[in-house]
Amino acid sequence: DKPVLNLGVSGNTSTNLLERMEHELKVRKAGVLIVGVGVNDAGIENGKQRTSPEGFRENLEKILEISQKFTLEIFFIGISEVNEKFSTPVNWTENLYYYNKELKKYDAIIEKFCQEKNIIFIPMQGLLSNEEIPDGLHPNADGHEKIFQRVKAYLEENKII
Repeated sequence: DKPVLNLGVSGNTSTNLLERMEHELKVRKAGVLIVGVGVNDAGIENGKQRTSPEGFRENLEKILEISQKFTLEIFFIGISEVNEKFSTPVNWTENLYYYNKELKKYDAIIEKFCQEKNIIFIPMQGLLSNEEIPDGLHPNADGHEKIFQRVKAYLEENKII
């Protein structure tokens, strides 16, 4: 039996994850690690990308390096689209924008990284409808269920669960 923990923090970028990742993995004795990162990195805040594509790629390298100290069962999930009607800008701040065009670039970085490192990449593009992203960025219960079912299918296919 392997516990499933969601260690995501709303608003975190890959840089924020790196700041806390090693400690959290050590404390929790990770068995299977599913990394979902990139949406916040791709955001445009005050006219500037929150994390450059090059910086994001470097962070993926560091995330993998830290992860491999604790487990070899590492998966990366892709980035799903946003509902641009509500994400340009998001309704909780006027200086933060999320565009599908940018998210697709970061999703492609994750996918290419996984191919190069021979790590399973679980795609999320095209999975959610705008109705399942009511605030523009965060999936509702139906959206989370779809994500869960896709991840579960990949874990079953790879005999992890």
